[in-house]
Amino acid sequence: MNPTPYVLTEEAARATFELTTAPIVLVGHSHVALALAWAVDRVGGGVASDGVELELGGRHLLNPGSVGQPRDGDPRAAWLLLDLDRRFATFRRVAYPIEKTQAEMREAGLPRLLSDRLARGE
Repeated sequence: MNPTPYVLTEEAARATFELTTAPIVLVGHSHVALALAWAVDRVGGGVASDGVELELGGRHLLNPGSVGQPRDGDPRAAWLLLDLDRRFATFRRVAYPIEKTQAEMREAGLPRLLSDRLARGE
């Protein structure tokens, strides 16, 4: 069984949901915050913006986004707060010292393309 490398399409989300019966599936790697739901063989939802709060009933596939190298146009670090007692998920963003991170990336010899796009969130 080959795992889906990025869950960014309805087809990839469907394949991921079909691999498990878990009510909450957490994925990463795509650098895009996502809130998807599975209901009656259909995938719904999409990109999750800062402050989006979901009630966790049914089945959900969630991607918290990216702490670095976001791909959704928002350069802030993304994270997800899961409150399993209340059955809620909340998508959050927080600023971080992008310029300092860019300087450290250049000092480490990483390609300039990677450090430059941090400020643009792409």
